[in-house]
Amino acid sequence: MMPKKTFIILILTLLLLGCSSYRPHTKTEKYWLAAMISAQAADVATTQYGLHRGLHEANPILGKDPSLGKTIGIKALSVGVIYLMGQIDPKRRKIYYQIGTVGGLAPAAWNWYQIERKGD
Repeated sequence: MMPKKTFIILILTLLLLGCSSYRPHTKTEKYWLAAMISAQAADVATTQYGLHRGLHEANPILGKDPSLGKTIGIKALSVGVIYLMGQIDPKRRKIYYQIGTVGGLAPAAWNWYQIERKGD
């Protein structure tokens, strides 16, 4: 049996997709989507690397010492929301993906700066 929370998220996702005006991704949009996913993954990786070296998470949504699963879950949710926004509003899809890319790269760069500053 599916957990109630998962079921609600699934229903909301289907409702949102049902009202979207589908347009296939252009080649450029596909590149930006890949860049956004990579940037968000870099944020997850540098966050976990820093946590294992004694640093603390600054994002209050995640808490000071989030698990890998929680970090991936929040990032997957944010990527999913941005993706859905692009499905609902295809004319702005590329800019949504670009914002998502910067939203992953900036924290990853900051994490790396903090890791280097702390040293081993």
